[in-house]
Amino acid sequence: MAHLLLANGVQIGDLVGLALNRDVELLVGLLGILKAGAAYLPLESDTPIERQQFQCEDAGIEKMLIQHTNDERQILTPHSIQMKEALRYGKEPPTLARPLNANDLAYTLYTSGSTGKPKGVDICHAGLTNVIDYRLNHLLTSVERATIPLTAALSFDASVAQIFTPICCGGTCVITDNVLSLMRSTHRDTLTCMSATPSLARYLITADMLPARLNALILCGESLDDGLCQQIFDKTGIVKLINLYGPTETTIHSTCEIIFDKNKSPKIALPVSIGFPISNTTVHILNDKLETCDIDEPGTIYIAGMGLARGYRNRDVLTRQQFLSVKIAGVEQRVYDTGDIGSITNDGKIRFIGRNDRQIQIRGERIELDEVEKTLNSCSLVENCVVAYNTTAEQPCIEAFITLTNRHHTSHARSLTNIRQYMKAQLPMNMLPQTYSVLDTMPLTQSGKIDRKALTN
Repeated sequence: MAHLLLANGVQIGDLVGLALNRDVELLVGLLGILKAGAAYLPLESDTPIERQQFQCEDAGIEKMLIQHTNDERQILTPHSIQMKEALRYGKEPPTLARPLNANDLAYTLYTSGSTGKPKGVDICHAGLTNVIDYRLNHLLTSVERATIPLTAALSFDASVAQIFTPICCGGTCVITDNVLSLMRSTHRDTLTCMSATPSLARYLITADMLPARLNALILCGESLDDGLCQQIFDKTGIVKLINLYGPTETTIHSTCEIIFDKNKSPKIALPVSIGFPISNTTVHILNDKLETCDIDEPGTIYIAGMGLARGYRNRDVLTRQQFLSVKIAGVEQRVYDTGDIGSITNDGKIRFIGRNDRQIQIRGERIELDEVEKTLNSCSLVENCVVAYNTTAEQPCIEAFITLTNRHHTSHARSLTNIRQYMKAQLPMNMLPQTYSVLDTMPLTQSGKIDRKALTN
């Protein structure tokens, strides 16, 4: 694969589109691109054609690996290369112009943009290598990393960890369309470690679909609550529960907290936090003046270290806005502004509080919707919840969408009465949801996160 790409003019630093089916050839293509010194941009057939077209044009894609040319769900470039060409390519391999280095590009992923257009995040080999090294040498044992499924869409950076963690240590990568299809397959009970969002994990537990032999469960992508951790500790066979935090811009994850590891201790670490920075990573909690916050003082989470992306592809202004040069303790550092609010605890752990753009004002008073959401989630009658601010109503108000822990045994009306009483005892009047919608299940996005847009629509 790499030889064919080099023969077709691919050079170090080029970005190659990756539009292959989810099977073993996907890994062959991905690894071939990297071996040729290039980087990959995933383009999946279930992504709208218009979005694929935008990504290719924005990223300047000239060459693309494809399955075949007659798939209407994928776009083609003037230099589209079919996989079958690689299988029969046998010419003398060209050589790389130079060895790769840590600052060379590894992959580009497009994330949602506040302007409505997705933005490409350029990740280098240094960040990728650092995260995988941490997972193999500090996070997972040889037993835990033996068989890991690829369940995430390639456009989400969880897929990067799901691919490289097992194949970099001689393990098995089980390729599947998604978690739910995997849970119905014969491969389900071969898994030793898997990752999921808290929402998806809660669903799998409720549906009794967690694999029987699963040793380690990694939760990421959403805020994690104490109730779910306790439920996993008490009612499943999971030996190790891990909470990871980090945006795409800092390479997969930047902090880690082992909530429990029954091989080492019978105790569970609550209240939940996002733990400590991983290797070669620093996390700073800074105030509006970019000064270090005191212990337990909320501030914005800034991340520095080896995992920082180059920036946003062809978005120099946005890159300068989000990737800052800040002097901390007298040392100039390049940091990424996550837009998340957190604090440092007495024991040095990082506590995730919420998004700074989830702050609203009602009658002149600032309200953190994440605080309302966490309080509602702490009610024993609530299995899961989402809190939103409805500005389209005649009187803007806070809305709550919930699933109930006892939805099959107690009337909704009685449960809602008790939930309202609980919330009144916890929060001031201006922070209370005005409406409650009871759902059977939360709608999930392709990545397994709660689909907030579907709820508010």
